[in-house]
Amino acid sequence: MTTQRARNDLNGCRVLICEDEAILVMQLRKIVTHAGCQVVGEATSGEDAILLANELEPDLVLMDLTLLGDQNGIAAARSILSRRRVPILMLTGINDPEVIDAAEKAGVAGFFVKPVFASQLIEAIQTVLDRFHTMPDETHTSEA
Repeated sequence: MTTQRARNDLNGCRVLICEDEAILVMQLRKIVTHAGCQVVGEATSGEDAILLANELEPDLVLMDLTLLGDQNGIAAARSILSRRRVPILMLTGINDPEVIDAAEKAGVAGFFVKPVFASQLIEAIQTVLDRFHTMPDETHTSEA
């Protein structure tokens, strides 16, 4: 039995949303639930993102770069990935090659530059899940 999902099949995908702006949380929740996903948790800080990712064991984490608290999205992603294998799609309004490089080095599976449009986000999620499930296990964790 395989854990890989068929392309365009997000039904039942358990998603953790990590975003500090309430309006964006509502928008993300609406987009992913409309696509058939289940939102299992929402975090506004890096610290809460880490705790919820470990506790809820989502199939996918949508992680904003800028979060409340002492840890930004990259630091939270690095911490999550040091504990468990999960695809993380980094969301940000910053299209900076250095930020993208830092996110990739942290081990995120993909990078999405806001604004968020439903069809583009769903395509990005599908691509990240496809890529994640075809990568060798050792590429999912980063070194601190």
